Amino acid sequence: MTHLKTILTLVITTLAFSSYAQDGFTAKTKGNFLANGTIGIISTNEKAKFDGNTIDVGSTFQITASPKAGYFITDNIIAGLELEVSTSTTKVEGMDGKIISDGLAVGPFARYMFDNGLFAEATVGFGSNKTSSIIGDIESTVFAVRGTAGYAFFFGEHVSVEPAINYTNQSQKPKGSSGDAKTILNTIFFSIGLTAYF
Repeated sequence: MTHLKTILTLVITTLAFSSYAQDGFTAKTKGNFLANGTIGIISTNEKAKFDGNTIDVGSTFQITASPKAGYFITDNIIAGLELEVSTSTTKVEGMDGKIISDGLAVGPFARYMFDNGLFAEATVGFGSNKTSSIIGDIESTVFAVRGTAGYAFFFGEHVSVEPAINYTNQSQKPKGSSGDAKTILNTIFFSIGLTAYF
C-alpha cells in the first residue's frame, strides 16, 4: 500500500502543475503530452456447483494504481508508457489466513481519442507478482494484455475525468517452474482516471 500512496501523490502533483499550461491550448493535438493516474477496483466472489449444490469457494478484493505518461504522435493518437501497481487479498473458504498478492508491471500503451469524448486503449505489461499465504511465498513472472474503452469528461482543455471498462488477459508463470505451467487470468473491471494535457 505504501507504493500505491507514493504513486498517487506523484500523479496528483503532476496534474496540479500541468493546470498552469498556456492559453489557446487544444488537448488532442500532435505534439502535446498526457499525464494520467487511474485507479481500478475489482471484487469477486467465486462459487462452485456440485450435484446441484452451490458452494462458496472464496472471495477476492483487488486494487490497482496505474500512472502513465504519453505523447500525441499525431492528432487524437497517443503512445506512451504505463506503470501498474496492484495488491489483492483472497479469502478461501475453509482455509486459515488469507492469500496476499502484490504485483508490479510496466509496458507501452496506445490510445485513440474520438472527437465525441470516447477513447479506446491497448496496453501490454511485463512484470512480476508475489503471492503470500500460510504455505509460503510464490514469485511469478507476468505478461498481460489489456483493452480499455472509456469516456473523457473534459473540464476545460487541460483536465479530464475518465471512467472506463477494462478487459485484461494475464498469464503468471512461477519462477523456476519447468515446462509451460502457468496461470491464466481473464478479468473485466471498472476504473476511473484523472488526466492532464499539456
